Amino acid sequence: GEGESEGLFPLLIRKGNINNSEILYRDSARKVAVNIASMVIRERGEGVPSELGLTGTVNEIPLSATGHIESLAALLTRRDLNFDLAVNWGQLSVEGRGSINDLVNLSGPDLHLEVSAPSSQPLLNLLGVPLTRDGPLYFEGDVTDAQPGLVVNIAGAMSEFNVRLSGKLTRPLELDGVDMAYQLSGPSLAEMGAMFNLVDLPERPYEMSGEIYREGRTVELSNGLFTMGKGRLAIAGRLPNFPQIDDW
Repeated sequence: GEGESEGLFPLLIRKGNINNSEILYRDSARKVAVNIASMVIRERGEGVPSELGLTGTVNEIPLSATGHIESLAALLTRRDLNFDLAVNWGQLSVEGRGSINDLVNLSGPDLHLEVSAPSSQPLLNLLGVPLTRDGPLYFEGDVTDAQPGLVVNIAGAMSEFNVRLSGKLTRPLELDGVDMAYQLSGPSLAEMGAMFNLVDLPERPYEMSGEIYREGRTVELSNGLFTMGKGRLAIAGRLPNFPQIDDW
């Protein structure tokens, strides 16, 4: 109908199969080779969730995915999208489920995501992130409606490195109206920095916590505390003209 071409996908596929396809991505940090043995999209009838399925490999590691979308037409209208998805890549497991009322404006979400693996090395290699310390990987996140905006809760661990982020975004499309609390900790600041190509940091355990606010061009940091060994540093500040940072 009129306006459908403006949806998430300009063409609605009610039933389709893709077999024996290859996708290759390469940059200076990594190579990603995707082989799709089979991908299936099947609409099962009115009122019955459509099925999604995929098998193949990524960098020669087996990949499989299954899921459901309540209505494929929601991909055109970008409204009232309900889904569940389970992905397994080697020993890495990803499970996502939820709904969102308006995908364009990111309103009315109720989303949940879990990621787990006994080793973080395959995922870091895929992302081109240097591995410093291998270990179990686990992340869990929820995004819910705040009327207006979103409530975000994310917590996870990679080996002995931990992160937690919770709070609200009133205007998520602009990353504005931010009111977030954060916590980070790990066994070595040097190892954490190496994953982001930051060098000459000390080999010491660290903890960091605080709150960050943004309203328009004003950004504030408050209740910040950075602890390393016996040292403690309080963090607070205000940027009145973000993204400019020379008037801190």
